[in-house]
Amino acid sequence: MYRSNRAIATGGTAPSTDVVSGEPGSAPFLAVTKLSRQFRGVGGVREVSFTAEKGELVTLLGPSGCGKTTTLRCLAGIEVPESGSVRVGDHIVTDIDRGIHLAPENRNVGMVFQSFALWPHMTVFENVAFPLRSRKTPAATIRAKVTGMLELVGLGDLLDRTPAQLSGGQQQRVALARALVYEPELLLLDEPLSNLDAERRESTRRDIRRLQRELGITSVYVTHDQEEAMTLSNRIVVMRDGLAVQSGSPEELLQNPNSRFVASLLGPSNLLDGTVVDALSASSTVTVALRTGGGSVHVPARSVAPVRAGDQVTVLWRPGHLQLHRPSDPGVPDGAVGATLVDVRLGAVMTEYVVDIDGLAVRGFALRDLPMAVGDRVLVSCPLAYSVCLTS
Repeated sequence: MYRSNRAIATGGTAPSTDVVSGEPGSAPFLAVTKLSRQFRGVGGVREVSFTAEKGELVTLLGPSGCGKTTTLRCLAGIEVPESGSVRVGDHIVTDIDRGIHLAPENRNVGMVFQSFALWPHMTVFENVAFPLRSRKTPAATIRAKVTGMLELVGLGDLLDRTPAQLSGGQQQRVALARALVYEPELLLLDEPLSNLDAERRESTRRDIRRLQRELGITSVYVTHDQEEAMTLSNRIVVMRDGLAVQSGSPEELLQNPNSRFVASLLGPSNLLDGTVVDALSASSTVTVALRTGGGSVHVPARSVAPVRAGDQVTVLWRPGHLQLHRPSDPGVPDGAVGATLVDVRLGAVMTEYVVDIDGLAVRGFALRDLPMAVGDRVLVSCPLAYSVCLTS
């Protein structure tokens, strides 16, 4: 086993056959613990920890410079962290305290890069075969594995073309096939769709999710696009300024964001400032006085953290969760507040509207035509399950 601290600092590695085994069959499949990698000036990551179960796709989501790609490069062995550990399956591939850091070629990890990174002078077949040839795989096995993988990604009839003869989406599928052909334990994807146009991005995203599910390969996906994260992921790790600030399933993060930052990162949101006026000690239900242009209105909300009367908070209302009512409608829910409908925009899929609550603009979506017109007085409400009180 390789244990020299000096070798870690200079990128030294252990032989591929010399790994540190964990407990056989232990879960989770991927365990990243207190990973830190700092750079001079800005960037890097600080004590990032997360896990992935066998077959899960976990997304690292956050704005540019938050540490997503640095984390991924540490998992791949390209970057050497100053501290922390990474276990993949039963193998510890990084443990800085124990002097362990395997080189990329000694990790059974596949990586898909943002830039595709295809050899321009090689055919599709040779690009996908490259990692197998590097591993001295027999020619007959190479032929079978490469043709099978190209069929799986829908490129079986293009194996003799060069990258220049392919569309961007086809090139990305070649890069994906190359990362998967040697059957890695872990697949890493670094913003793989960022160089594609909107139409190809959507179709390639479906291809990635289909392949990941069919092959059952544990994957870590990096993106700044919340739609990609929400549609692809089993779980999401939200990152900011080098820290993992919250993790959970897409549903958990939508329902219970722990901050304005997480709430806004996960899609359209109304973030409404106010003051807690009543907090029930035995319940998570609170009453918040939202600040408006002319004073305040009281609305119920569900607090995700302990609060007291007088606390300054933010109430999250997702546009798709809002409900509009006419003042004369029966059964208007408690907590509905008066507003004026000031804008309506019809779309092919949904109607977008804006209401004015005494100078406070609130945006909503509806999957139908509104039975009201601009200028009408309305009542607007948000179900308590989706009216979330945030403290930071």
